[in-house]
Amino acid sequence: MHNEDRIQHSLMYIVFTNTNRPEGKVLKQGFQHVYAVRNDYDKVWTVIQPGHKHLSIEQELVSDYPTILDYVLEGETVLKYNVTPSRYAHSLNIVTCVGVVKYLLGIRAARVLTPYQLYKYLLPRGELIK
Repeated sequence: MHNEDRIQHSLMYIVFTNTNRPEGKVLKQGFQHVYAVRNDYDKVWTVIQPGHKHLSIEQELVSDYPTILDYVLEGETVLKYNVTPSRYAHSLNIVTCVGVVKYLLGIRAARVLTPYQLYKYLLPRGELIK
């Protein structure tokens, strides 16, 4: 299987949380920031964390965090989402946490701009974990 196929057919956990950034004050509590987590080969969690200055990609051992619920913090909301190949090219995205996660998931929903809007968009298409 090609690396591109593995990524496009992967299971992602989308985590919604708060932020201490000033713009978070105008966003819905609990849905001020979003990031993605993927379990790679049951060995590591790959955490894709869009920041306001850079994109952080870190790995944590599954042995340290056996489930996604062991990794996320209290008060964070987690959706499980199956990424499937898109038939379309990616649309233009604003480089925000939402834009990065939409790109990872292959979502072209132009009107989805906030973490809460992304949550509402994904909810019927994914599985609420926490």
